[in-house]
Amino acid sequence: MNLEFREEVIDEISAFSSETQQYVWKELQELKHSPVDNRSVDTLKVQGRMLFPYVMKEDGRGGKRDHRAVFDIKEDNVIIYAVFHRDK
Repeated sequence: MNLEFREEVIDEISAFSSETQQYVWKELQELKHSPVDNRSVDTLKVQGRMLFPYVMKEDGRGGKRDHRAVFDIKEDNVIIYAVFHRDK
């Protein structure tokens, strides 16, 4: 599958520290292979559409990285709509 990013997502990721940016980019690459078979992916119904929240958590509970991505799948594309820290 291909990854597509909304323009805002690039800005959101750019606001993270460089270490966190690398972590998030690496985690998002996992969605290319099996986006809905990943145990960190759930489903979410928003305005009648099914979206997929993806949990990116390092070091378990209370770890220093705890981010989320929201994506959709259309044909052979994974479209990333948002990436943010869990507390946002």
